[in-house]
Amino acid sequence: MRKFIYQTHLWLGLFVSIPVLTWALSGFLYALPNMVEGGSVEKIDSAKIKIAPDQAINKANELAGKTLPTTALTLLMKDGKPVYQSIGGLGADSIFIDAETGEARMSEPPTLK
Repeated sequence: MRKFIYQTHLWLGLFVSIPVLTWALSGFLYALPNMVEGGSVEKIDSAKIKIAPDQAINKANELAGKTLPTTALTLLMKDGKPVYQSIGGLGADSIFIDAETGEARMSEPPTLK
């Protein structure tokens, strides 16, 4: 009986640990953006940001023509410019607000490559 318990414990440990180890190792790739799809992290120049987050939300609401239930507002670099990305209220779409000029525009639909 002890041998059965030992072998069962060994096989269950291997069966569970291999997927968990794979999951953990794949998560480490996100800490290394240069290794994932040639991505990179651009530094945001805070001197270029002229629009406050609450103003960005107001610009998104103006573009939508209604008050949106914004679930996330992210400051990121897009095409070398700081932009806010407003997510929520439009399904899968998001609104980009230029952090320098305040110009708001809808996200472009995805294209097949």
